[in-house]
Amino acid sequence: MQLDPPGGRLSSKLWTRQRDAADCVLNAFAMGRTRQQVIMPCGTGKTHLAVHIAHEITANCRGSFNLIGVRGVELG
Repeated sequence: MQLDPPGGRLSSKLWTRQRDAADCVLNAFAMGRTRQQVIMPCGTGKTHLAVHIAHEITANCRGSFNLIGVRGVELG
């Protein structure tokens, strides 16, 4: 993913379900919850979602944001 220079927006878009998940995470952060967990099946864009959330949280901030981990679950 690349940033478009002037606006600093990500060039890729979230799917509807990813946007819904991102909105839930951002709302929970706004309510003061500092830890979030998003559970999605393999191949549905968890990393893509995490990058978008991190970008939205830090877009107007000079601090740092730590993404502790994103991991998938093997079935079978």
